[in-house]
Amino acid sequence: MARLPDVLREDLAPEHQELMKRDITLYRCLANSPNALRAFQGLGQFIRYGSTLDARLRELAILQVGWVARAPYEWSHHVKIGMDFGVTEADIHALIADTEGRPATLDVVTRLVLLAAREAAAGPGISAATFEALRAHFNNEHMTDLVVTITFYCAVVRFLACNQGGHTMAGRLAGKRIFVTAAGQGMGRAAALAMAAEGGSVVATDKDATKLSGLAAAGIETHALDVLDDAAVLRAVTSAGPLDALFNCAGYVHQNTALTCTDADWDFAFALNVRAMWKVLAAALPPMLDRKRGSIINMASAAGSIKGAPNRFVYGTTKAAVIGMTRAVAADTVAQGVRCNCLAPGTVDTPSLHDRIAANATAAGGFEASRAAFIARQAMGRLATPEELVQIVVYLASDESAFMTGQAVVIDGGWTL
Repeated sequence: MARLPDVLREDLAPEHQELMKRDITLYRCLANSPNALRAFQGLGQFIRYGSTLDARLRELAILQVGWVARAPYEWSHHVKIGMDFGVTEADIHALIADTEGRPATLDVVTRLVLLAAREAAAGPGISAATFEALRAHFNNEHMTDLVVTITFYCAVVRFLACNQGGHTMAGRLAGKRIFVTAAGQGMGRAAALAMAAEGGSVVATDKDATKLSGLAAAGIETHALDVLDDAAVLRAVTSAGPLDALFNCAGYVHQNTALTCTDADWDFAFALNVRAMWKVLAAALPPMLDRKRGSIINMASAAGSIKGAPNRFVYGTTKAAVIGMTRAVAADTVAQGVRCNCLAPGTVDTPSLHDRIAANATAAGGFEASRAAFIARQAMGRLATPEELVQIVVYLASDESAFMTGQAVVIDGGWTL
């Protein structure tokens, strides 16, 4: 739990509101001191756009800090950014291997940069031997920029850890085999990255294989999977198993009422949101029951049996069914070592939401007006981010939740109060 309160754009004086153009957790915390946030952003902008240090080496140094510090945000966030600046999946696999003392194909300069980042992250700083070895390859300007980059991101991960009560990536899922559906974007992707960052052996699937791009660089196994194909589901889950945890995330949000819902809407919503979820967990269950351990996490919603939402007729109906299914599975498996829980989130800032915002834009008077309408119904005055919500998925997949089953975990920013 954060020790400092989140500060939103509207909480700031007008002259500081531009600081929150990117609404991310780190900025919400730093915005408690607007001048500190401004200085922070200035140095961050220099590192990324002002320095003439090789961009690939810079991003690898940042990723190394994130990996050593066990910082989920820095790791998952910078995997994507790094690829925009020339980091490859092979680079990231080599970084992990080098950190763990395994053979890695790295050139001399890259290996030295990673070593410097590891030494600084572990503390107290870069060793004299490593520093002198680097000087043979960098001029004084680039040496300065490299040290600034490494120490800046060491400070970032320490700040985040201090504000979260010391929480870092602690290998909470080490040794666990985890299967995720709809991992190409939104909650599924964020969960796959977060669980991999906590040491899980993650298999990420999505109907659109192109959306899984970049996950392999985080050590995640990826496969195309249409969860509406029963045979494909059985093959994929069986070949990935035995599983320790399953995150059943695939689903679709229809916007309709009892009068506007069509037979096609009804059939598709139940096929994807309910039946497919049943088929996936049914494929995962037998090995879990045989080993007397396992955690199933289903994606439900606060909209449904928890709170009625306008224009969410068939969606709310299916999500109420997911909560019922979750509790039924939990009741059937509670004495056999298997747990089953579900998430019931409020409105989350995902590509799926962006599609709904766009669909409502004409009636609302534009995209921004449509987005504002979604935000207006949030008690906290903002949308949830996938990254903050999937920490609950990590918890439910871990042994920390060993005494928890049959629960619908509501994370809605106060929407149901």
